[in-house]
Amino acid sequence: MSSRQILGVISKRSAERLLEDWANTREDGVKRLLKIHAEEIDIPKPEFKDTTAARMEAAFVEDSVRRIAESLRKAWDAPDDRRFDWYVWKAVSIAQSQWQMFDFMEDPPERATTIEAVAFYLLHNRRRALHCANRDCTAPYFFQQKKGQKFCSMICALPSQRESKRKWWAENRTKKKEKNK
Repeated sequence: MSSRQILGVISKRSAERLLEDWANTREDGVKRLLKIHAEEIDIPKPEFKDTTAARMEAAFVEDSVRRIAESLRKAWDAPDDRRFDWYVWKAVSIAQSQWQMFDFMEDPPERATTIEAVAFYLLHNRRRALHCANRDCTAPYFFQQKKGQKFCSMICALPSQRESKRKWWAENRTKKKEKNK
């Protein structure tokens, strides 16, 4: 178990990236999420040879990932700690039901799963899990990197910075003109 990994499973940066991608994933992005994070998302995916069974299995996995993403978004936006905890553990519960469905497990796996590790990380970093202040942001769920950060990126911060500069200039333009006379 590495001291640099959460529960010996995933690095902090990988956990943040996975959680952000997962929370920001919408209906059309589930397959992409599964492809990008195939190794990190350790929801069991048994392989059937029969194409009908394989399609059903894939649909079940995608539905689970979709439901986990929805729970993570609800947790991120939760107004209080109780609801936050509820939605985080709901996401874990969905993943665990996936394990039980495919692995017929009654007992927990030998090591912590990725979803357990990222849930643990999210629970301990709630204050850093923010929603971008830019209403037009396409990926609004992010982890704060700097104190006072309100936007997920500089691109999202630009409209607010421009408005702030316009407002300052409007308030201070006459003072500048008077000072120069």
